[in-house]
Amino acid sequence: MKSISKLFMNLALVGGLAGLGACASITSLTTAKTLKGGTSEWAVAGTYSNLKLNQSEEDIAKGDVATTAPGVDVQWRYGLTDDDEIGLRAANTLTYFIGDYKRALVKGSDFGLSIGAGIGGTQYSIGTVSNTVLDFYVPTVFADFYVSDSMTIFAAPKFMFRMQMGDVSSNMSQLAVSGGMKWGKDSGVILEGGWSKAFVDGAGSGWQVAAGYFF
Repeated sequence: MKSISKLFMNLALVGGLAGLGACASITSLTTAKTLKGGTSEWAVAGTYSNLKLNQSEEDIAKGDVATTAPGVDVQWRYGLTDDDEIGLRAANTLTYFIGDYKRALVKGSDFGLSIGAGIGGTQYSIGTVSNTVLDFYVPTVFADFYVSDSMTIFAAPKFMFRMQMGDVSSNMSQLAVSGGMKWGKDSGVILEGGWSKAFVDGAGSGWQVAAGYFF
């Protein structure tokens, strides 16, 4: 009985942490620069995520849970004012949804800084374990370095608190940092990679890369 209970706990842990690695908690697909008020931007990206647990490969194999996952993300952003922006994102092949708000703090010619917050959610089932997940991103910091009018190098450290509710309820926190390049003005390419660490027993680290087109 203990081994079965431990297996289900591991499944829930893997499922919850896989969401951390495969969803919007690592990459952001946006920079510190806010859109002009009344304008919008779309982005479509392919992602690839990897999750490493502090558990044996045998334990993971018993749960039949993959530790890598490709995905597709779609994001829409809208400028409320020249300094305030909101965004909606369907991540992890449209199974994880997040809404966020971003406020510009510094708008320089060579450097930009914004701060944001968001909430995301999904549901997952592994075996007989079914959970609902809510993620709170408070805060996310966006820092830009403007190489030229059309090229931006950016970084986005963020903190997330996750609540799991259902058959196996738990809370966990995660620290993540991502960075990349955005090339283009009204449309172009965005490349981003990130790393995350969840602060919970049995959790390891995860990483995600994303390549997309914004317009």
